[in-house]
Amino acid sequence: MSQLNEIFRNSTFNKTHVQFPHAKSSHNLWEYDYELSVELDNLKKIKAISHNSVDELWTPYFELYCQFCLKKSIAETLRFDFSTLYLEQICQDFEFIDLYEEGNLPFLFLPSFLMKKIHFKLNGEETNLCDLEGQSSNSLICRCFGVFRDQIEEKINSGEVKNTKDVTDLLLAGGGCSSCVEDIEEIIAQTLPQENLELSEEILISLNKYLKALYVSKIFFKVDCPSISYTSNSEIKIICKDKFTDIEKSKIEKKLKENFATQFNLDVNVVLVLF
Repeated sequence: MSQLNEIFRNSTFNKTHVQFPHAKSSHNLWEYDYELSVELDNLKKIKAISHNSVDELWTPYFELYCQFCLKKSIAETLRFDFSTLYLEQICQDFEFIDLYEEGNLPFLFLPSFLMKKIHFKLNGEETNLCDLEGQSSNSLICRCFGVFRDQIEEKINSGEVKNTKDVTDLLLAGGGCSSCVEDIEEIIAQTLPQENLELSEEILISLNKYLKALYVSKIFFKVDCPSISYTSNSEIKIICKDKFTDIEKSKIEKKLKENFATQFNLDVNVVLVLF
C-alpha cells in the first residue's frame, strides 16, 4: 500500500485543468460523480487529461491511468493490456480486493470504463454504458471493465463478434482478471448464429439407416421410408409421406431431436416436411 499512498499524496492529474476538453465522461459511484476529461492535439493524441477523484481508493488508479494515456490516441489506450501496469497494483491493494469480492465495487477499471464512454462520444456512437442503477445484477458480465450482457449480444448480432478475442478487442471484457471468459463464451454460443450444418457422409448414412429402421419397425413412419436433407442453422429436414396432426408432428420432431442428440451427438432442430 505504501506505493499507492505515495501516488495518492503526489497526485497531479486531479489538479490539472483541461482548458479545452474535447470530451469528458462521468459515472456515479457511491453518490459521487467520477469524471475523466481529455484534450486532443491535431494528431488526435491526448495532450491533456484530468480526473476529479479525491479519495484514497480510486485516485492512485486514475493517476496511473492518466500518466499512461498522455501522448497516446484513445484507441491505443483502449487496446492496452493493463495486466502489468494496473493489476499488479490492485492485487497488492487488500482494501480494493475486499470491496471487489464483497460486490461493493461494480467493476475494477473505472478509468478505462470512462475512457470507453469518451471513445463512443467522440465517434458519435450510441452506447449503453449506463450507470449500474436499473441494471439487473446478473446482466453485468465483466466486473473489471463494466461490460453488460446486452452489449456483448449487440456486437454478436451486428456481426462484429465471432469469438472471445473479438469481445475483448471491442469491449475490453475478458481483458482483466479473465474470470468472465467462460461467461462470454457461453453468451457467444447462445447468441451467435450457427454455421451451416455440414453432415459428413458417414453420419448421413447412419441417419438414413436409423430412419429406415424406424420405417421397417413402423415407428412413426408407416407409408414410406423418409428421406433426410439438411440446411443452415443446424436444422435437419426429414421428408416423409405420412400424414400427422400438428400435435403428432411436434411430438415426433421433439423425439427425433432427442434421439439424434443421444445416438449421434448432434445438437440439431428437426423439422418434418409432409408430402
